[in-house]
Amino acid sequence: MSHFKEMNNVMILKISNLLSRFKHANQGVAAVEFALILPLMLLIYLGTLEASRAISYHNRIISITSALGDLVAQTENNITSTMLNDYFKAAQTIIAPYPATEVKQIITNVYVNPAGQTSIVWSRGFNGGSPRSAINLPANIIDVAKDNYVIISEASLAYQPMITYIFPGNLDFYQIFYHLPRAGSCIGLNGSCP
Repeated sequence: MSHFKEMNNVMILKISNLLSRFKHANQGVAAVEFALILPLMLLIYLGTLEASRAISYHNRIISITSALGDLVAQTENNITSTMLNDYFKAAQTIIAPYPATEVKQIITNVYVNPAGQTSIVWSRGFNGGSPRSAINLPANIIDVAKDNYVIISEASLAYQPMITYIFPGNLDFYQIFYHLPRAGSCIGLNGSCP
């Protein structure tokens, strides 16, 4: 029995020494902590990368919409289909270095009569943008543009994230701008003004 007791004490002593060494050992702590935090760090990094790319796309859609409306609003009296297509293409170059094939653009000329009722004079789409057959203007735009014309430029893009784990599905970016013709008169498309 004493042999068993002695063996038991030796075993307890060995386990106690092992637990003591384990308690004071810290060589692998940094590696374990890094392994635990790495997935979170990667998620934050990739999320930041994807968010900055999405913000860049959105800002370019805003610039495209503004530039297109501004180019048309500067035109005096009449614009040809060829000029309008050139304006669409010029505005589309703003998105470079990103591909421009998915950017849909629409430009519409609307007359607001003295009573505040609207009618579309002409509308054109580019790269899959559908021309407008009807449009509702905000009340403040109608108030400013009574008995005048409004150039409405629109652009949209279905943004496809590189990393769908961060942003699942597409983000639809859409922008609309309202411009009054700089010359103050109707800008006709191929002579379409009344």
